[in-house]
Amino acid sequence: MNVLSRFHLKNYRKSDRDTFLKINKDSFDESKSEILEILSNTEFYHGTGAYGYYFETNKYVDSQPKGIKYILKNILVEGLVSQRDLFNDIFNTCAKSTISLGKNQIYARAYSELFLSEGTSLGYCYGNSLFWNIGVFFRIFTGVIKKKTFKSYINKTPSLEKKIYKVMLDGWSKSFRKDGKYIGKNYFYLSNARSDIKNNFGVVIGIKKNRVNPLTIDYPNISKDEVRTNQVLSFDSFSHLQVPIKNIRKVKLDLKKLNLKIPVIPIEFVELLNYERDFN
Repeated sequence: MNVLSRFHLKNYRKSDRDTFLKINKDSFDESKSEILEILSNTEFYHGTGAYGYYFETNKYVDSQPKGIKYILKNILVEGLVSQRDLFNDIFNTCAKSTISLGKNQIYARAYSELFLSEGTSLGYCYGNSLFWNIGVFFRIFTGVIKKKTFKSYINKTPSLEKKIYKVMLDGWSKSFRKDGKYIGKNYFYLSNARSDIKNNFGVVIGIKKNRVNPLTIDYPNISKDEVRTNQVLSFDSFSHLQVPIKNIRKVKLDLKKLNLKIPVIPIEFVELLNYERDFN
């Protein structure tokens, strides 16, 4: 990691970090060893949101959603199930519908932040999403473009398929917004996106070790950060949940109603651990 990157990570939202620690230091210190133990038994992470829009047909076809669904409750009851997205069309020949899993918590956290309600943010995070997404983006596409795969896809794909590609990219943003604010925006602009669903928040789901059968991704630069699977990951494969500290109580109450037990950790506490461990 270069000097500028390290400077950003150590100083990003420093005053927020100091304030957050001042308020939550005792709780953080008391739970630190337990959290580290949980993380040591976690192999992968999946980022999502508490709430999202659902569509009568699907988000790639319908212009407006039919309503809002409680994504987290569905996942707790039904497990994580495969979804079709752009990644499978470009890089993955094994399956058209998969689950995205990050090898590092920050990878999943960056995606989960898209579901934070407009005007809200985590109490503290170790580097902003744009910083991490730029790093991942260039690492991925440095490797992919060497094989000319992505370039070939863009330049040689018939116009109809390019149109479908755009529809799928726009459909992705419609998961957390219905006003079209991010329709047609690029990857980096989306890094700072927020949801227009009131009281929405991000969720990171930890996956236990030896519970995932990864599909083969033929690009080492991608597989450094992400794996894909098309199996259903049921609740018993989850090691823990991470949500913003202000949403801990709600999620614990929802788990109790469903008669489910699983550790629920503030995302901010894991971010503080990333800071302490100088994660890079």
